[in-house]
Amino acid sequence: MERTHIAILGRCNAGKSTLVNHITGQDVSIVSDTRGTTTDPVQKAIEINGLGAAIIIDTPGADDDTLLGSERVARIGKVLDKTDIAVVLLTDEGTDIEQRLIEECRVREIPFVVPLAHIDANPDYHALQTALGKRIGSEVIAISALTGEGIEELMQRIVALRPTEERL
Repeated sequence: MERTHIAILGRCNAGKSTLVNHITGQDVSIVSDTRGTTTDPVQKAIEINGLGAAIIIDTPGADDDTLLGSERVARIGKVLDKTDIAVVLLTDEGTDIEQRLIEECRVREIPFVVPLAHIDANPDYHALQTALGKRIGSEVIAISALTGEGIEELMQRIVALRPTEERL
């Protein structure tokens, strides 16, 4: 049986690992405030209601500027080679990094969803959510991997993007 590969993408410390742990219900990825903690893609096989067998992939930060950062960022491209659905995680105002990830998904014809993370720390996130959606040309879902807010909607969006026979 073929599994749907779901890549979690974004900048360093965007909350990618926290989101992976929340989705899987396990401590799959190390969570730390230290930039560059995720050095290699981390994969976890799971079952997602409405989607079936899937692999969640936690990726290094796309803005990793550590000594080995360029090698880590290059691995994101290899992950995208096998990605069926991408989750491009935004924080605060978003940057060129996220825009490049979104454009790469568009060029590769990878369906994607864009969550705005850390809404638990920003009580006025609605205006930011709307502005980001207009700027990137895609709907933005508000989430908090810490509190679980918005995660159910995110999962529904992921399921709605499931690969069809013609995309396989």
